[in-house]
Order: sequence, then structure tokens, then C-alpha cells
Amino acid sequence: MDQYKSRKTRSDKGLVSFTDRDLHVLPWIAEQYAARRDQVQYLLGLEAGRGAVVEGEISASAARQVIERWRRAGWIVQKKVFAKDPPWLWPTARLLRLLELPYKAYEPSCVRLEHIFATNEVRLSIEDVWPQYQWISERRMRAEIPYEKGVSLPHIPDGKLITDRERVIVEIELTPKHSTELSAILEELANTYETVWYFATKETRPALEAALAKLDPALAMQIHVYSYSLEEGTDTSEGWAFEDQDYP
Repeated sequence: MDQYKSRKTRSDKGLVSFTDRDLHVLPWIAEQYAARRDQVQYLLGLEAGRGAVVEGEISASAARQVIERWRRAGWIVQKKVFAKDPPWLWPTARLLRLLELPYKAYEPSCVRLEHIFATNEVRLSIEDVWPQYQWISERRMRAEIPYEKGVSLPHIPDGKLITDRERVIVEIELTPKHSTELSAILEELANTYETVWYFATKETRPALEAALAKLDPALAMQIHVYSYSLEEGTDTSEGWAFEDQDYP
């Protein structure tokens, strides 16, 4: 027998396989439409293994290596959209098919990215405080609404939190709306759900509170307004983050 005979090449050589961490982070990105690279680094850090220098964190270079592996596998698109910000990532049609997610491949417009970033930040904050609860994304809710020609869609919130007691609707208000439109949305939400959390900026909060003041008091009690800023994120000293509140 020839002791120098070459070993048979594995049939899966060169293929990229999913890790447990991939199967946590990649669906998260897909559900949110997209995520900025620093947000992806944070998510990867939550799943960091024993080799992590700091528990619950990974370095930027380590995150780039994981993302490059995803890119080579054809799972994600990475694109530098804004010169001063980290690149953005979103799933390819191939990844959505492999994960059996009911979505079409979608490249977010640059106009939408600010709101996607804010929604991601709010979701991360909520999951840090309430990891036992389930987040349902706007993308998921939209996909589950049956399309009927000539029938307008209901207002779809930015997220829904399934707790052990109720459903909490989550909205992020970055852009001021006309008072009539805002009042209609608030009334629809309050009539449909028991609890609504509105994360508003200092620019949008006055109009939101003015619209709430005009709402039926019984409905207005179901809507809770909290602070959000693109620079600081959420405020974990507010009521949404405390277990002794009546919600969630």
C-alpha cells in the first residue's frame, strides 16, 4: 500500500456552515431588515465564547472576521452608506431562503436607515432588561397580514413584546407627524392593544404628548411615553425598565 497516497478530499471542503451564534444573530438582522456593523458587533459579543478577552464583548476585528465569513458564504451584503458611520449589513435572498424566513431580499433606502438604527437600539435595550420576553418585529407583523386588493393595511408598529402577561406595542417616534395623523394612530393603537410604549425624541415628544392630551383619558392611560435620542439611546431609569411597574 502506498503510504504517501493522497487522502480523499472532503465533499464539504470550502463550504461555510452555520454556528449557533450565526443562528442567533443572522435571523435578528433579518427580522430588523438591517443592522449597522457596531450593532452586529454588540450582538456577536453577547454570544462570545471562552476566548473573549472581556465577557459579553468581542473586538471590532473579531466582528469583522465573522462578517467576512458571512459575506463569503453569500449570506449578507455589507455596504458603506454614510461616510462617518460604520457599514450596514442586510440579508441576501440566499440567507432568507436558508433560514426559511418569509421575506424578500430588500436593500433599505438611506432614508429608512436612521429609523431602523433607532428601532434596533430600542430592541437591544429592551432585550437587555427583559431577555425572557419575545420580540416580534415590524417585518414579521407585516408579513403575517394577508393582502387584500383594495383594502388598506392597519398601522403596523415598530415592534411587539410578548410578555408573560400581555402584548406591549413598541413605537419609535423620530419624525414629527401631522396632529391629525398622530391622533388617528394613537387612537387605533389604544383601541387595539392594552399597553403601548412610545420612545420619542425631544423634538417629537411635545406633539405626542399634545395628541395624548386630546385622547379619551381611558385610552390615553394605555400609552406610555419614554425618552430616546440617537446619541444617548434609551433611558433605563424610566418606568419601562423596572419590574415593579404594572407593565410589562
